[in-house]
Amino acid sequence: MSNFTVGRTLPYPRIYPKRPTASLVSKKVLSSILGQIAITSAFQFWAFWWVRGQEWYTPPEPAPGSGELKHDNYENTALFLISSYQYVLVAAVFSIGPPYRKPMWTNGLLMASIVALTAFSTLVLLAPPQPIRLLLDLMAIPTSAKRTLLVGAILNAGICFAFERWNPVAGALEAVSRGRQRRVRGGLEYRAVEGGMAGRAGAEDED
Repeated sequence: MSNFTVGRTLPYPRIYPKRPTASLVSKKVLSSILGQIAITSAFQFWAFWWVRGQEWYTPPEPAPGSGELKHDNYENTALFLISSYQYVLVAAVFSIGPPYRKPMWTNGLLMASIVALTAFSTLVLLAPPQPIRLLLDLMAIPTSAKRTLLVGAILNAGICFAFERWNPVAGALEAVSRGRQRRVRGGLEYRAVEGGMAGRAGAEDED
C-alpha cells in the first residue's frame, strides 16, 4: 500500500538548480540501494541467530508425513516480525523529499498507510489476535523477546534513515571519482603543455 502512495508526493515549490540523478546505475543510487540491502540483511541475520540462542527456543520439527520442516517455527516468526517493519521502512526511506519533492509528511495517503501498517505490525508483534497468529503461522514468544524485536526494528529504522541522510559510501565514491578526474585532467594538461613546448622547440630549431 505504501509503494502505491509514494509517487503521490507533490513536487517542491522551488526549482532546484541541479537536476536529479537520471541514471539507475549512478554511484549515488547504487550506494543507497546496496547500503539499505546490507542494513536490512544484517538485521534479518541478527533476528535469525538471536532467536536460536534463546533458552526457550526449540528447533523446527518435520511436518507429519513430509520431510519438510513446519512453517510455524521460531526462525520464521522472528524473521516475519522484523521484516514486516522493514517493508514499511523501505517506502519511507526511499520517499525522496526536498529539494525535488515536498517532505514525506505532506503526502497524506503515504503517511496514513505508513502509520496503519506500522500499527498493524506492532499489534502482530506485541499482542497478535489468535486468528491472525494462526493465519500467519506465528509461534508464541515471551514478552521480553517481543520487546527485543521492537527495539531491533527501531534501531533498524534509525540506521536506515541515518545512512540515507549522510550515505558515507556515496561520499567516499564521489571523493575517489573527483580524485581520479583531477589526475586525468592533470595528465591531459601536462601532455598539452609538453606538446606545446616541443612544438616551440621545433620551430626555434628551424629558425
